[in-house]
Amino acid sequence: MNNLVVSNNNQQIAIKNNNTNLATSWIAFEIFGKKWLINSKETSGFIPLNEIINGAEKGYIEKIPLTKHWFLGVCAYKGKLFAISDINLFISEHLSTNENNTENNAENNAENNAENNIENNNSNDKKNAYLILLQAENKHNINNAGILIYKSLGLKNSTSFPLNFLENNNSDNNTWHQQATDKENNIWNILSVKELLNDEKFFNINTF
Repeated sequence: MNNLVVSNNNQQIAIKNNNTNLATSWIAFEIFGKKWLINSKETSGFIPLNEIINGAEKGYIEKIPLTKHWFLGVCAYKGKLFAISDINLFISEHLSTNENNTENNAENNAENNAENNIENNNSNDKKNAYLILLQAENKHNINNAGILIYKSLGLKNSTSFPLNFLENNNSDNNTWHQQATDKENNIWNILSVKELLNDEKFFNINTF
């Protein structure tokens, strides 16, 4: 059994997930105007960035030299170190279906957001920024990874939010990316945490 700990205004809500549940909880967020979902069963925490920066533990994200531009660094949270990646930057680099931004513009936008959200305590954007702690079996045995998102769209339940998964509709060949439509035919991008953690591109953060 996995528990997703959702932290909001210093209150924590545990959502219990097990194989007997028919419903799936999704964490929804937005990247460059596109809607994304992560299955909550593949996560262990959904934490406001404010709590990391201004919390009692006085945590912060420390940059590691000679790492990829989308790898933000290491963050201490509740006595454990997490490797934090900017999922905006990673996706803009590795997803060929980004229609609204060139790679350079996407990278510049995401880097500016990262600077505002992490270093500027007065940034309004930071109010919507969250860290998602990832948890899924993977060949690299990574159990301390997290991703930063800048615009949370909250939690959704499959009972009231049914999805129709699409097949063979992507040309990027990334196993961690799938698409689905909701009942209003809005397109949602599904990020598979298991496949992401198995991907060598995400696992290899070194620049050398």
